[in-house]
Amino acid sequence: MSDPSDDADWRSALFIDTFSRSLRLSPLKAAVTWWSKATLLLLNVPLVWVITGGNTDPCPRQWPVMLCTGSFVARVLVQMAVFWSRSIPWKEVWLEAGGIIPLSVASLALGATRRPRASCWSLGGALMLFYGGTWLNVWPEYQRHRWKQEPGHEGRLFTGGLWSVVRHINYTGEMLSFLGFSWVTGAVWTLWVPTVMSLGLATVSVREIEFYLAGKYGEEWKEYVSRVRHVMLPGLW
Repeated sequence: MSDPSDDADWRSALFIDTFSRSLRLSPLKAAVTWWSKATLLLLNVPLVWVITGGNTDPCPRQWPVMLCTGSFVARVLVQMAVFWSRSIPWKEVWLEAGGIIPLSVASLALGATRRPRASCWSLGGALMLFYGGTWLNVWPEYQRHRWKQEPGHEGRLFTGGLWSVVRHINYTGEMLSFLGFSWVTGAVWTLWVPTVMSLGLATVSVREIEFYLAGKYGEEWKEYVSRVRHVMLPGLW
């Protein structure tokens, strides 16, 4: 797979593009799109509850799937509230929060209803992978957020912590967390969710954000790319 930093021009990743990253809506409009996305995300919790049987006929894997769903939604809401400084465009609200996310979560929940109760070892391993990936997604962003709050770091590129291992360690965490989520369901066909997600991150999202970062940070970005050659997988790519 080629290095996305070699692409001269890549501006769109469907849900978000270079223009959207620079979008600054008025406070009222920003609040409307933020809360619209947050509401759609929160609706995934009752959606999974209904699919997995609710109170009347719960499937054996209902609570592990509910736990993963609630944790995923909470994680994204924290990132939106704490780490993101940009406004949220409507296409991100409808295409991502109103489209691909509920489709993915509903598929995972449906897969769980077709499988018997998991062994403690299997379920424990799946949850460890899910929460390990979640940590790998959130912790690097927290490191960057904390660094940028320090005097003199505003507008600078953070290259320390786990970002010194691969350039998009948060994407690696996203991929691993949904592999764990799929494992929790016990249904092999639900692997379509982390597979499509991983391909999208590696072939589209990475190229879009690297185009944006190259334009924003200039020489800092070039030096970082020359020093940290791996994109998402340490030692591989």
